[in-house]
Amino acid sequence: MNSVEIRVEEENIVEVIGNVTSPFVVLSELIKNGVDANAKSVTVHIDTLNNSIKVVDNGDGFTLEDILNIGNVASSNKKRDDYLHNKNGEMLLGSKGLAFYSMFSLGEKIEVKSLNTKGHKYYFEWFKGEKRYYYDQVDHENYALGTEILISGIEEDNILLLSSEKELNKFKHISLYNFQEKITVPKVIVIKDGIRFDLEVENINDFKEEFDAIVSFNYEHETNTLKYKYDVNDSRVKNTELVIEINDSVNVNDIIKDTYSIKPLGLSFEDFLTNGLVERKEVSVPNFEGKWFMKRDRKNVKFHKFESGIRLYVNKFALYNYLNKNNDWLQLTNVSQVKKNNNFKQHNVFGYVNFDQFNELEAGLKISNERGGFIENINYHKFMDILYMYILYITINIDYAVKNNSFIPSSKEGPDQGGQDQRGQDQGGQDQRGQDQGGQDQRGQDQGGQDQGGQDQGGQDQGGQGQGGQGQGGQDQGDQGQGGQGQRGQGQAGSDEEDESKILKIPQITISKGENCYLLDPTIINLKNTSGLKIIPRSACLIVDNVFSHDNSHGEYSIDYYHSDLKETLLIKVQKRKVTGMINDDDFFTTSNHFNGTIDLRDISGLVKQLVGLKYDDKYLLYVISFRAILEEIVKKYYSKRPLILNSEFKDNITGMLSDIQSVLRISRNDPLEQNKLEVKKVFKGHHALNNFLVGVNVKFANENYDKFLHSLTHNPSKIDKGLALEVANDIILPLHTLSNLLSDQGII
Repeated sequence: MNSVEIRVEEENIVEVIGNVTSPFVVLSELIKNGVDANAKSVTVHIDTLNNSIKVVDNGDGFTLEDILNIGNVASSNKKRDDYLHNKNGEMLLGSKGLAFYSMFSLGEKIEVKSLNTKGHKYYFEWFKGEKRYYYDQVDHENYALGTEILISGIEEDNILLLSSEKELNKFKHISLYNFQEKITVPKVIVIKDGIRFDLEVENINDFKEEFDAIVSFNYEHETNTLKYKYDVNDSRVKNTELVIEINDSVNVNDIIKDTYSIKPLGLSFEDFLTNGLVERKEVSVPNFEGKWFMKRDRKNVKFHKFESGIRLYVNKFALYNYLNKNNDWLQLTNVSQVKKNNNFKQHNVFGYVNFDQFNELEAGLKISNERGGFIENINYHKFMDILYMYILYITINIDYAVKNNSFIPSSKEGPDQGGQDQRGQDQGGQDQRGQDQGGQDQRGQDQGGQDQGGQDQGGQDQGGQGQGGQGQGGQDQGDQGQGGQGQRGQGQAGSDEEDESKILKIPQITISKGENCYLLDPTIINLKNTSGLKIIPRSACLIVDNVFSHDNSHGEYSIDYYHSDLKETLLIKVQKRKVTGMINDDDFFTTSNHFNGTIDLRDISGLVKQLVGLKYDDKYLLYVISFRAILEEIVKKYYSKRPLILNSEFKDNITGMLSDIQSVLRISRNDPLEQNKLEVKKVFKGHHALNNFLVGVNVKFANENYDKFLHSLTHNPSKIDKGLALEVANDIILPLHTLSNLLSDQGII
């Protein structure tokens, strides 16, 4: 065999190897080499029995020149002499020859088999510690087009780490493959001990309509210009693309007021910023673009499998440190908890930022030697300042306005325009569009009583009794029906005789706080053809896709219906939820969107009873200190009724409880507790609604940051936004308390 002498000092090789901080980085660099060779797919084989890893691509293969140049460590010819792109027009990813030398941080021997596009076949081998490697051109071997690299002699610890589910899962988003509408990067396949590891997720563009908002942006460094767009299904928000020339004369608050008619928030990122950088063109930041998809609530399996978080990419491939789904590098959760409560939290956002056509030999922004992230120089700080001062600042302002209807009113709005805006404000009620898939299961359109678990809603001819739960509460399980809107029957007798000269069958409806009302329900309106029908609320309320939301406060709401020359008004009376066990007129622990019926506080933690009557703004420390202790008490009480063992970590205990609840609620064939379990699901608005609640809380606590957040409130209490405090009290503590008691009352635990 031919041999090639290594033409560098050994300490330089050691330096390259020393920069490899994770075995995953080695495989990532090998995958990028396949991309540079125009591969359409790259497959990683992990063999835990033989302690070896094989990376196979179907690219252009090695030329003799490639093999000879391997001897020059850290001097890859890529991105030099105008050799910047592969045949597919993609920027070359390699620049330091890191891949080959980093393999010795894993194993003792490297073997390469390659067939190039000219039909030449090469075999190559190199042993760790030797100052030369060996190659040969072979003729009779059965090689496939592309390159196969085998690393053997890998240490047991490294194999265990690389074959762990946590590490393998990082391959899921190693490139922008799952974010691209037009795929330009190869598919990465991982096979462990002969079995393909499941990395399959839907491309995010295939279900983008299910997100509540999409933010897209593009920065152009030559002109220091940012393009920004906020897409949301809300008539109050302009979905037009902004072009922002970043300079001293630009006031982002003016952009927010003039473009979106929003009064800017008193929100400051001063503690995150390096002031004075963004306007300076001489501080160069390469072109970058990104998309953030936001989903508030009710994330189904599709979302959980895709995994939330914003990842950072260079030329469509991720920097290693940003592949961890819990890496909240933009501090989104912290911003929401400490600065301004908003929906763009780490667990709600699915997205990326990508530096395309990035040439690190020229860019001021530098990638660290270990390929984990960027060196935090002045260019990096300008990049972060652009993200905070413009992209995140505008995004939070719009989201907050949608949620709280803080738009600047127009004096020229007529009735119809007002209706558009009112409908929009109601979409502003966060958690509306996403409830169990954007109302697809809640909206109740065409569900008005049909398909309700076979009950046929006998109330059709009884003035709609029993119709109450249709659509609005069925939550994918019409037989559960939500049962909450049975009060609709009031005044509906005889409503099956339609008077086509009228829009409405009934003048008013009474529902309880926490229930939805489908405004096109056939028990409410006469019209079979609703085209041209306009529904305009007289006062601010939450209406999404013609569903009067469960988020509306108690009180009376007048809803005007317009059709042709007719106008009629429906009065909706929203009653307070009945609370037993204690007198409590506060917002805390008195309402929840996750379940229907009476709120029973008789045996809730004594800490809750001590908080009654205390104003949050005055006694917030008592509230935040109590939250974790109340949750711990609920969890301990649940464990005492189950054959479960408490351990030292609260996070493990609560996730264990949630998983156990999902298990005990499964209905088996001939299950003697079937009706009891169905009753529990009915109270919690159906099977899918309950499951989504449990999964949502589980995801929160599986995130170490959330557990640490609650822990820090106990030991280092500080004031948090009241909206976030209400979320903990009403959307986590109260439903878990109610669910645990209900399971016990039904004899399920």
